Amino acid sequence: MSSTLSTTEELTPLWQGISEATESQSLDLWTLNSSQFWQTRRLLILLKELDDMWKIVLLNQFHDILPGSSIKEVYEVTKEEYASIAKELEQETSSQT
Repeated sequence: MSSTLSTTEELTPLWQGISEATESQSLDLWTLNSSQFWQTRRLLILLKELDDMWKIVLLNQFHDILPGSSIKEVYEVTKEEYASIAKELEQETSSQT
């Protein structure tokens, strides 16, 4: 069996941003150990979710939000997004213990 991810160039999207490796671009993981396969796949999904959350955090660091020059609605949305991200992270970390 040959792996479709054999060179450094093919792995580059993994450390440049998990969003590069979407579900439609499945990372054909070859292993005889099914447990290892599912653990790796689960981690890739979690990393994709974390990458999505991080992009929301970065968006909410936009230059109009930090200095306070945005409109009220922007701050309300930002507050909701931060609360949602915090809740997701808390649920994920508590389920891992």
